[in-house]
Amino acid sequence: MPKIALASIILAVALAAPAQAAQENFIPRLLVARHNYLQAVEVCLRRVIAASPVVGVRPEHIAKAAIKTCREKDSAVRATRKRVYGFPSVDNFMAGVDDTIFAFGVKLADAHIASLGLK
Repeated sequence: MPKIALASIILAVALAAPAQAAQENFIPRLLVARHNYLQAVEVCLRRVIAASPVVGVRPEHIAKAAIKTCREKDSAVRATRKRVYGFPSVDNFMAGVDDTIFAFGVKLADAHIASLGLK
């Protein structure tokens, strides 16, 4: 009887170790996924905004259209976004990211318009 109890305790500890390691590794993996997502968005926004027509268009409109294009058409952005939102309870962690992306897109659009000498 004691051997069975000892074996079941050892088995329980062995099965709990990977779960605990995954739990300890949760935040770093989420941070890496978020960083990869933001990097993919930045690359896509730079490419899309550089190719956007800017005559008579406000930077906010350029940024909004570029973000929509990136989220819908760019496979890297879609894959990394899916990876980030695959984590449980990620909504609080990602709060404010959309506003940050929009502000970054507006700054890129402003810079692009200024580089063309239209502002």
